[in-house]
Amino acid sequence: MIYGVSLGAGGQHLDASNSEVHVFPDGTINIMFGGTEIGQGAKTAVSMIVSEILGQKLDKINVLQTDTFIVQDSGPTVASRTTVFSGNAAKDAAEKIKRNIIGFLCNKFNVSENEIKIELGKYTIKGKEYSFEEIAKMCNDANVKLNESGWFKSPKLNFDMENGVGEAYVTYTYSTQLSLVEVDMMTGKVDVKKMWISHDIGKAINYDGVIGQIQGGAVQGMGHAIMEEIKQKDGKIITDNFNNYIIPTIKDIPEIIPDVVEEEFPHGPFGAKGIGEPSLMSAPPSIANAVSNAIKRE
Repeated sequence: MIYGVSLGAGGQHLDASNSEVHVFPDGTINIMFGGTEIGQGAKTAVSMIVSEILGQKLDKINVLQTDTFIVQDSGPTVASRTTVFSGNAAKDAAEKIKRNIIGFLCNKFNVSENEIKIELGKYTIKGKEYSFEEIAKMCNDANVKLNESGWFKSPKLNFDMENGVGEAYVTYTYSTQLSLVEVDMMTGKVDVKKMWISHDIGKAINYDGVIGQIQGGAVQGMGHAIMEEIKQKDGKIITDNFNNYIIPTIKDIPEIIPDVVEEEFPHGPFGAKGIGEPSLMSAPPSIANAVSNAIKRE
């Protein structure tokens, strides 16, 4: 499977993202970005990106709910674009703050930039360690700017809509899935026994989160393939509750063997792409093909 990350050539007017990052005197950091957290782990990924740049621990970083009175609306949370767009916007803001901090420290301690070592939760200057909290207070007391806005916009895409030729998307997630199924030829019942799933998503910012998305998407796709069905009678939907609209439960989940290929995307935050929809999309055709092969019918 090849999945286009971003809104693509047809949605370039919406393909941008804003983020605000604010470091407080006590070392806590607030982040807000223009996309939406819908359970996919965007807040964690963006926190990790800012943590990596500024050197503060994750438990001191807060991602606030999106409020477009404060940050510019960054378009819909679709197309597996949040990590690339909101992540890059937060990275841009954090890098501006880092430059402000480093510039101040270089002048204060009469050192060059490469003499300042940033680690998680601490800065080392001339062999002496300072906590991030100490650095934040030091900067705040000296009126160093610790609040910045970040922005990321999709690179210009040239695509011929009429002929389908050109650059359709910013980048692509590549995926493949193998599924082992067992079919009861008497009843038609299908059991999915095992899935092998590989996704090239660029750098995995939150590896555990990526694995969770792969597992969750695979199970959702399995439900779409062999369980879920909207039934109607006389124009009325009769599968109107979870007692008759069947979705997978924990007892239905097969063994899932995920594999993450980290071929870094140069325009993504630390090389990241997206895993949202691709985690679901590889499962239904893989399971359908396995069933077709098992019963020798197309």
